[in-house]
Amino acid sequence: MSADEAAHLKGLKKLLVGSSALRAEEIAASDKARKKFTQRLHHNLEIDARYIIPLLKGSRSDATILAELKRLGTLPKVYAISEARDLDGQFFDSDEILDVISRWNGPSTLFSCYPGHLLFWYGETKNERQFAYRPKTAS
Repeated sequence: MSADEAAHLKGLKKLLVGSSALRAEEIAASDKARKKFTQRLHHNLEIDARYIIPLLKGSRSDATILAELKRLGTLPKVYAISEARDLDGQFFDSDEILDVISRWNGPSTLFSCYPGHLLFWYGETKNERQFAYRPKTAS
């Protein structure tokens, strides 16, 4: 596992709560734990409510989402945790993540965009999209 991948996995714990936070900690150590985590992405991801930035009805276009990710400080490469095996554990250019999801028919995917500070979750449908942003000044 690369240092970048480890940083993204470790950072998830700062943005998730409950069993999602516990499983996020375990996925680096075990393929079985990772599979359990990715299978629950589409309906049981527990993002810390303090950090959720809701997507308003008129702001769900791909261009708006990408602009918001950039505004919040996404890194050029983001790390994917996905129920789609070919996406899971891969790094993607931040400006291509929605194209990647479209090519794979929208599998539930969590993108770590800045370890411990920014993630983007794509659920089973376009209505299930969320940002979580934890300011870099937060402890």
